[in-house]
Amino acid sequence: MAGANHPGYGAAAQVAAAKFGGPVNEIEAEHTVTTTETTLLNPDPERVALLVVNLGSNDVYLGYRPGTSAGKGIWLAPNGGSVTFDAETDGVLTARQVYAIAIGASSTVFTLEVRREGLSTPAGQ
Repeated sequence: MAGANHPGYGAAAQVAAAKFGGPVNEIEAEHTVTTTETTLLNPDPERVALLVVNLGSNDVYLGYRPGTSAGKGIWLAPNGGSVTFDAETDGVLTARQVYAIAIGASSTVFTLEVRREGLSTPAGQ
């Protein structure tokens, strides 16, 4: 899945709009993370929430700066290890660039971004 955009609607979207100061949009994607550190997500000042799930059978580590490696980053266990970030709880971590590396062999990672609409354009788009 390259990157599906889903407009927010309904009661949950109304709650999110009130919480984050404007309408939100969901962006789902699957990424292949290799054994070489790579950028998983570019910085986006309008990203207000983030879910990352390791769908693969290898450990994955996430980081917020170059140099992410085994034991140095946020560990996502194989077969469903996940992490969530929310701007209200985690501040600007939701908006930062995210690096990733798989240990041993490549792994598929699912991301779900919640993005406030219309105020700025994400980096790389």
